Amino acid sequence: MLFRSPRITRINRETFAGCRGLSGIIIPPSVTSIGASAFRGCSGLTGITIPLGVTSIGEYTFDDCSGLTSISIPTGVTTIGDNALRGCRGLTGLTIPSSVTSIGDYTFNGCRGLTSITIPPGVTTIGAGAFESCSGLTSIIIPFGVTTILEFTFDGCSGLTGITIPPGVTTIGRYAFSECTGLTSITLPTGLTSIGDRAFVDCKKLTGITIPPGITIIEAGTFGFCSGLTDITIPPGVTSIGDNAFRRCTGLMTALFLGDAPEFEDDAFSSVDPEFTFNYLNGRSGFSSQSWRVHPTIRIDEALQISAVFSISFTPDGLRLMLPPIGRLGPLVLPLVNFDRDIGVEYSPDLSPGSWIELGNFFP
Repeated sequence: MLFRSPRITRINRETFAGCRGLSGIIIPPSVTSIGASAFRGCSGLTGITIPLGVTSIGEYTFDDCSGLTSISIPTGVTTIGDNALRGCRGLTGLTIPSSVTSIGDYTFNGCRGLTSITIPPGVTTIGAGAFESCSGLTSIIIPFGVTTILEFTFDGCSGLTGITIPPGVTTIGRYAFSECTGLTSITLPTGLTSIGDRAFVDCKKLTGITIPPGITIIEAGTFGFCSGLTDITIPPGVTSIGDNAFRRCTGLMTALFLGDAPEFEDDAFSSVDPEFTFNYLNGRSGFSSQSWRVHPTIRIDEALQISAVFSISFTPDGLRLMLPPIGRLGPLVLPLVNFDRDIGVEYSPDLSPGSWIELGNFFP
């Protein structure tokens, strides 16, 4: 279909909604506005170019255009509305112009053909469920201006293998990464203060995650069914762990608590590895010796940490520290390692088994 009149400046709401036989359309450059649901359900539409004068894509504009394989969004568009491209299963690639600052709720929900997408650095808002069920998505870069990842944002993105959350993010919503079954690693920023319930539920291949120190509550089901997790460290500020938080983490062997015992029900760590243990630091309160919350406990003495868990070697390049593998004890924390006298170095790392820590050219 070709618009011939240069006087057309707007395509009204639902103008072509449900026109399943529509396979192509040329929108004239005079158009500056496209109404909500204008092409909703046009399942035969395979490609479309949006004119340069358009500054926003309204809600549901191309919803359920399942045959759409390409769309050109011009520079100048600042907002992509709620559900704008939901269910566009045939869409394999998309360039979001640098002018865009906001992506609405469920905008790309169900776009299973998308394999990668770059979100421009000017984007500060990504709506709830924006990429939900984009199962073909293997990589995505979240811009630094984003401060909140809302609920369901990446739920069901089973093709994602790794993702880095930018340092400005303080909140991750409920179910944000649930059923990301291919996810093996995720980096959480140190400024994160809130993780919603079931945010990482059923991330079966996730083998490790560092919970930032600002987290005080681990919500219900947050890491449930993460069967690839083998150990977890609970930050000292955590005061509460929700129901089923680590339920059916069948590979989980240790949970190391850096602070006093938080409040939680027994089902928080139900159906974990049969040899699972709670590890806690000497001097922390609320734990029981030998057994606590139906699981065995291991108290880690500070003296053991300082004197027995690492070895020192001197190389031509400097002093080397190694924490040897220690099996079920999992990762240990050295609160403070002092090298005084001739070396004069203070180092306070969180060390993992078998890891080397280079301290530089220091000699006794």
